[in-house]
Amino acid sequence: MTRPIVLAVPKGRILEEAAGSAAQSDAAAPSADDVPDAMLARVGGDRSLLTEMIRLFAEDAPRTLDRIRASIDARDADALRRAAHALKGAAANFEATDVVRAARALEEIGQSGRIDDAASPWRTLTTEMDRLMARLTSLAT
Repeated sequence: MTRPIVLAVPKGRILEEAAGSAAQSDAAAPSADDVPDAMLARVGGDRSLLTEMIRLFAEDAPRTLDRIRASIDARDADALRRAAHALKGAAANFEATDVVRAARALEEIGQSGRIDDAASPWRTLTTEMDRLMARLTSLAT
């Protein structure tokens, strides 16, 4: 009988707060000085579209993180692979290389079935998601 992995990492408080504040705001378009060129290029220079993408990401990311955590706890490698892949793709829109790297590591763990290796990438992912959401929240306000 295998034991569940206990990951003593709190969920991203900043992420949850950002999801609430981004969803509630009228989301003014980010100023030109704050937005990285590569991120703005992804939306063809459309700051309103970028703001909407940030809002949608802030709403969906906590649920995706919950799915990743639940997959690890349930030792469901395929669910982990799928959820980590989804987060990796969404975060790539915001040039979030550290989030993408951590999500990719979890995706690969899911692919290989080595769930016991998930603790460290999970900690990294939650830390980097907090940083990303703080950055995105500052862009969307």
